[in-house]
Amino acid sequence: MSAVEVDVLVAGAGPVGLAFALLLEQQCPALRSQRLRLALLDRRAAPSPPDGPELRVLALSPASRRLLEACGAWDSLAAGRLYPYEDMQVWASTGQPGARHSICFSAAELGVPALGWIAGADALRHALWSVLPMNSGLSVVLGEPSALEAGPEAISVTLANGHEIRTRLLVGADGASSWVRERLGVPSGASPYDQLAIVGRVRCEQPHRSTAWQRFAPGGPLALLPQDAQACSIVWSRPQEEARRLLALDDQAFAAELTEASGHCLGALSPEGPRAGFPLSRAHADHYTGARFALLGDAAHRVHPLAGQGVNLGLLDAGALAESLADALADPFSDPGDWRALRRYERERRGPNLATLVALDGLHQLFAAPAGPLRLAGAAGLGLVDQLRPVKHALARVALGEGHDLPRAARAVSDQRS
Repeated sequence: MSAVEVDVLVAGAGPVGLAFALLLEQQCPALRSQRLRLALLDRRAAPSPPDGPELRVLALSPASRRLLEACGAWDSLAAGRLYPYEDMQVWASTGQPGARHSICFSAAELGVPALGWIAGADALRHALWSVLPMNSGLSVVLGEPSALEAGPEAISVTLANGHEIRTRLLVGADGASSWVRERLGVPSGASPYDQLAIVGRVRCEQPHRSTAWQRFAPGGPLALLPQDAQACSIVWSRPQEEARRLLALDDQAFAAELTEASGHCLGALSPEGPRAGFPLSRAHADHYTGARFALLGDAAHRVHPLAGQGVNLGLLDAGALAESLADALADPFSDPGDWRALRRYERERRGPNLATLVALDGLHQLFAAPAGPLRLAGAAGLGLVDQLRPVKHALARVALGEGHDLPRAARAVSDQRS
């Protein structure tokens, strides 16, 4: 059986892989003219629109919104369940929202329409899939990869059904348990947090006021992410043994513990629908690129979800690699697997991703620590930063995704012009 030949093969058609493919197709005329061929490989068929609220939700930054607009997927996503949050209240268990040991971020204070948007993970994937251009050099292959062979001119991926795909560049966007990363032998330094993130949906006694709420407590933070007027998604990080106990409770008992953990910030909380727990870990690949491959998103790095930055980092990876390759492929004789374009992507993204991983890991260690001077110092630090407006605004601008070191498609208009 002869191999299918492509120029770029993206393993993983989740949000990051899809965004990369769409951005590369948009920015690279050689793909639109079908001079170059791009293929997406995934185990799953095209998703259907979600028919109800989702367990797993994502917090999308303004920079991610701009990338999704560049992909052409934002309008499709906005037509479904997409919830903006205009304020964010973060506080330690030793204080109260808006008071001692807390910090508040406000879209109005920063002069932006929203700090971010809450979307379902499946809704995002469906929105991206729905705008795939099937009349260009882009195709979709459904299958299970089973073998990989790397050579100097190409990488061959054999599927479980025996079909073979040869590619000049293999992009691993296949998630935290990346098959591509493992087969290529790239160490990731994975380290578990010994925590589960409990996710679900709750009805709130009081309106959330388009505000994201996060309380840092010993053992892990609790986030309440706004959905419709009096409903929120929860992301509650707890030590594994305790998380399993909480997941086993009936709704009434779970509601009582969740309400107490939230500090009653939105009154009584009542679970709606199922809940689940996902193990948490951190990881950072030793390198993002090598001979004819590149890693994106969770395949390259995993961070604690306490700030909701995982998908935003992955989308910025997608934008940076697409931009680097599109610039290189403007030369008709260029090779998509050329190390110079790949190294440019790694230089642009490895430092910011590592800085975010270290910062979030530090916050986790600080606030998850047992009662003592370290945790008290962290709580006091929240209040101090809230009073130091230039520092607070600088932190907010980073989270919003403003600056010159972002992919062009992710930059605010003012940053593109300067």
